Amino acid sequence: MGKELLVTIKSVTPLQGTLTIPTYYAEIYPAIMMISDAGKLDRDEMLDVYK
Repeated sequence: MGKELLVTIKSVTPLQGTLTIPTYYAEIYPAIMMISDAGKLDRDEMLDVYK
């Protein structure tokens, strides 16, 4: 999978997340950004529809 780091961007409204650094396919997929919208989901972007 990769190495996971908990990160916090300090600002008026702090933003927290998990940075995953891939070890496999790192040259092909150097980064993926998942941004959630309003609604019921978890940190892995899993909606109830897909569980």
